[in-house]
Amino acid sequence: MFDFANSAYTTNITTVIFSIYFINKVCEGESVGNFYWGLGGSFSNILIILTAPTLGAIADFSRCRKKFLTITCLTCVVTTALLFFVQPGMILFGLFLFVISNYFFQISESLCSSFLPNLAEPEELGKISGFGWGLGYLGGVTGLLLCKPILDGAFGDDTILNVRLTNLVTAGLFLVAAVPTFLFLKEHGSISEKPPGASYIGIGFSRVKETLTHLRSLYDLSVFLGVFTLMCVSLTIIIAFSAPFAENVIGFETSDLMILFIVSNLSGAIGAIAFGFIQDRIGIRKSLQILLVIWVLTLTAVYFTKEIQIFWVLAAIMGAGLGSLQSAGRGMVALMAPKSKSGEIFGFWSLTYKLGGIVGLPLYGFLAYKIGHRPSMLFVAGFFVLALIGLRWVDEKRGHEAALDFERKFGATNASVETSSDSGV
Repeated sequence: MFDFANSAYTTNITTVIFSIYFINKVCEGESVGNFYWGLGGSFSNILIILTAPTLGAIADFSRCRKKFLTITCLTCVVTTALLFFVQPGMILFGLFLFVISNYFFQISESLCSSFLPNLAEPEELGKISGFGWGLGYLGGVTGLLLCKPILDGAFGDDTILNVRLTNLVTAGLFLVAAVPTFLFLKEHGSISEKPPGASYIGIGFSRVKETLTHLRSLYDLSVFLGVFTLMCVSLTIIIAFSAPFAENVIGFETSDLMILFIVSNLSGAIGAIAFGFIQDRIGIRKSLQILLVIWVLTLTAVYFTKEIQIFWVLAAIMGAGLGSLQSAGRGMVALMAPKSKSGEIFGFWSLTYKLGGIVGLPLYGFLAYKIGHRPSMLFVAGFFVLALIGLRWVDEKRGHEAALDFERKFGATNASVETSSDSGV
């Protein structure tokens, strides 16, 4: 349900509604608007890279992941609602609220995912992750459909209030849909008290340092996070540039783009849920290999496609591939993450996603400018090929056993800290 809830934010704020409003109306000019919007997204991503693993480590140690999840969710909801007050010309105010809301959205997403290792046995991780990711796509469509009646003809200068109201609708949906998580999700483990003179920030840094020091013990997880970064280079490009490609290269009308978004989201939901069952049957690595091959073939077909009707089919396949690949990646991390460090490890997972975007988006933008969108799609396929090659060095069973072994060695240290603290030592 949290996947369902937070997807309204990604759809309405970062993708479809507020982004267009900010660029075209708040900044009162597309070139200036694109600059400030890109600046806001980059700044929030840098904050994630700098803080996500440490915050996850603090949440792991204090056994307050649910409390952290609640706080980050509510902060995102409040700052999203405050976007209602952003009017044309209020660039810095709007940028500040967007950066804060986007940062806490991303932190809450990684915290939510960190519960996955505790919610399913290894042989059911694909199904559970797939259901969550699939519901996320449905949440995005729901958020858009709730705002559509308000938005009809609402991007004119005389109807800006309608656009601003969608921020309240988005915040409300996020809050209401997240309530089941607040009520029913259980914290796992007992609370660890701080040693005398220690601070949570210091503990967070020391736990991250401990993990980095023993990366050799988590070899398969480390390699997979590198492979996932390669995947994210392509995934972030596809998410960011699919609509411009459809409009500028294939010839889609602007009115068709919203339908394209709904179709790709519905196919993404179906793909994530269906492939979750396949993952549990044949294994996550093999599932990822199949998905990467499908992606390479699909993007090659996109390169040759000139007919709108064929692109509709390919867009549905890409939507299903997006949901399946992202869900499978999350499931693989959950399988190989030590449970006592799941918040921290999923902080690294979030970090790798942002690194992929930092590398991929400017590279694709440069290539699209130099050689055009169509041949640049082969560049995107190339990163999937590299990821496919990298998966040869990932063994999910060995990675899971390494996580259990890591837990036996270092999880006991955390338990002794809890015991000592409880006894007043």
